Amino acid sequence: MTNPVIGVWRLVTVEDHQPDGSIIYPYGKEALGYLIYHPDGYMSASVMASERERLTRQVRPWELTPDEAASLLKTMGSMYSGRWELRDDTTVIHHVDAALVPNMIGQQEVRTFDLKGDMLYVWTLRPPQKTCAVWQRAEKLT
Repeated sequence: MTNPVIGVWRLVTVEDHQPDGSIIYPYGKEALGYLIYHPDGYMSASVMASERERLTRQVRPWELTPDEAASLLKTMGSMYSGRWELRDDTTVIHHVDAALVPNMIGQQEVRTFDLKGDMLYVWTLRPPQKTCAVWQRAEKLT
């Protein structure tokens, strides 16, 4: 049987579930990004705010001023890639080889997930909050 998470997923939103029951949307209610699970065991994830202020000039990343870099980083949540493995029916492990945040490199990012139709709910547990990234299978998008 084919692994149901394999494929391309487009980010819908990211929700930080707080201990008091409230939900914070760190990238706004609508976010941008993709989660790709390749059948050969490679993955890539990107997460960012949909409302990002454009720079006033064309620039390569290493040419950014400190203020420009800080502004961009505040709206760019995550970018990483590496290998992945399915632990069981509700847990996936991302083995990070490359990442925006250097501390993630060489780490295992363990995620629990729920798959409901063409929607994938991926949970990151970093107490005291639980973060849920909501993804929709890209093939279903118009």
